[in-house]
Amino acid sequence: MNKPNPIWMRLKSGMILNLIDPSPHCWTNEDLAVRLARTYRWSSDTRWDRPLSVAQHSLTVLRLRECGTERPLTAAEQIRELLHDAEEGLFHFDSLSPMKQHLGAGYRLVVSRVRGAIDDRSDVPRWERASYEAHKRADRIAAASEAIHVVGWSGLEIRDFGVGSGYVQKVVTSPSRRGAAVGRAGLAGRPCRARTVRSVGCARGCRGWLRRPALA
Repeated sequence: MNKPNPIWMRLKSGMILNLIDPSPHCWTNEDLAVRLARTYRWSSDTRWDRPLSVAQHSLTVLRLRECGTERPLTAAEQIRELLHDAEEGLFHFDSLSPMKQHLGAGYRLVVSRVRGAIDDRSDVPRWERASYEAHKRADRIAAASEAIHVVGWSGLEIRDFGVGSGYVQKVVTSPSRRGAAVGRAGLAGRPCRARTVRSVGCARGCRGWLRRPALA
């Protein structure tokens, strides 16, 4: 069987990433942070002056997890939250969720290889059932917040399309509630200066987390 041709790119650091056969040591933390800050969610469509990045989303999910836990997250758990969409940064592509099922087995194979390289590099603990459920809850609340307060969806549209279904109330109720405060204050952008977000701000935020001991 012929070996597939490489799909490679030269990163900001000068290192080369081959998406077909990725090595966990072929990018730097800064490479990943910058690419997460320059990869956009929601097909880059927002009501803001600038698109919302995967870096902003990752920081939002981390913040929601920190707000929703009874004990502080460990450094490794924080990194695990921050890297939950890291393959999208290396791909420089965040597919709309309904589109993923149409992209085929080849795409899923490449994604799994890149994800495996990220996991090998980060060496963070695997998800347990309880922690994964808590993560997905934060992820859905973040998505619902973004849909309403960044993209401009209505609560009805979120229910119809299944984005954050069951979590909408967390976003659209009184701003005194945590979930609503996340949406109304634009916490999806707050780590990177909210609606005046700059890619470099998100990159610095992510890079700071990626330098923590869990990735040493």
